[in-house]
Amino acid sequence: MKLSTFQLPDFWQATLAPSRDDLLFALRNMIAGGVALYLAFCLDLQQPQWALTTVFIVGQSTSGMVLAKGAYRLLGTFVGAAASVVMIAVFGQAPLLFLLCMALWLAFCTTGASLLRNHASYGFVLAGYTTAIIALPATAAPLGVFDEAVARCQEISLGILCASIASTILWPRRVEQTLAVQGRAAWQAGLRAAASELLGTDQRKGLLEALGRLVAVDAQRDHAWFEGPK
Repeated sequence: MKLSTFQLPDFWQATLAPSRDDLLFALRNMIAGGVALYLAFCLDLQQPQWALTTVFIVGQSTSGMVLAKGAYRLLGTFVGAAASVVMIAVFGQAPLLFLLCMALWLAFCTTGASLLRNHASYGFVLAGYTTAIIALPATAAPLGVFDEAVARCQEISLGILCASIASTILWPRRVEQTLAVQGRAAWQAGLRAAASELLGTDQRKGLLEALGRLVAVDAQRDHAWFEGPK
């Protein structure tokens, strides 16, 4: 009788026996987060915790993924901050019109996030809730909305800058290292799906596998673009 090998669940495996890559990933984020928080205190930013939080939010396993997520987070934050200033400037004294404009803006951002994919969708989400975070509290003190918007952009920018630099110089991993492997696996899955179609055996499973691998390759291709030419 063959005894089954004892295996820890995924959560406990990652917690009690993390791999070398996981340890380096955690250490890199800790260093970037510490630097971001230290600089935020030195620059006397209003809410330094946002710089630290941003580092952990945009932290990803490869440099391209960090740069891509950071770029769209930065763009969404700037757009949301600008929209909040405009809304307060135009409708600051008209609460009902302000709420109507806010609802339309959130609907627009939600639609964009639903139609787009990957980090472009994430950018629309950021633009929506950044506007809500800045503009809604500013209805009680409209004159401070610009300062709040500038502070928010500074904190987010600092966190993204620290995370991007850390992912580039501290044990960097490039998307291109795995993109070739994933592309080859997608090609082989496509060949198996075509063979199954011709032979009439298990067509659905092979097609779903091929489509799943193609989607993964497409996402990694977008991330690789941010790493620049090889």
